[in-house]
Amino acid sequence: MEELKLPNLEFLKFENMYSSNFDKFNFKIIPNKSNATFKIFIWLGNNCLDYSSSKKERNFNLSEEGHKQGQQWIYNEFKKFNKIENSLI
Repeated sequence: MEELKLPNLEFLKFENMYSSNFDKFNFKIIPNKSNATFKIFIWLGNNCLDYSSSKKERNFNLSEEGHKQGQQWIYNEFKKFNKIENSLI
């Protein structure tokens, strides 16, 4: 799913923020070059991150391994979201 794909590692290493969504599943990535990490925020709904009451966040190393782990975390959280959405139909 293209919408849930992280930007490449070089993009993050230059401290570029990134956000995307799929329906009501949202995420934002904020890199921190000084401590070689990036933080991913995930939240559900129509509100922006600042106004969301339900959000999750997690830090990852700014490395190939951290990039893979971040991508996997987003996919896993999306699967949980998708199960919830499908059960409401």
